Amino acid sequence: MNGNCKHTSGGLNKDRLMKVKVGEVHGKAVYRIVSRRKHKAAKRLSSPLRKWVLAVRMAKKKLGIRRDAFVKVKKGGRLYAEAKRLYRAM
Repeated sequence: MNGNCKHTSGGLNKDRLMKVKVGEVHGKAVYRIVSRRKHKAAKRLSSPLRKWVLAVRMAKKKLGIRRDAFVKVKKGGRLYAEAKRLYRAM
């Protein structure tokens, strides 16, 4: 939003948009209300995303991988298998 348009093609004004600050879509303009809803959902313990993150964290701990170390969670790997097992147990 550099002042050229009043609204986006979807009809959202600047006050309804915000820029993403982290992740792979850094800098992308998103709808503020939907973003807040997603953040709240991710924090709920019953959320599938939250359960998966906790399962991966516990699997890393069990396998002796540092928590802050970047490790791909790819199918067929030890980390994936352990995380999936813990996720199903939740």
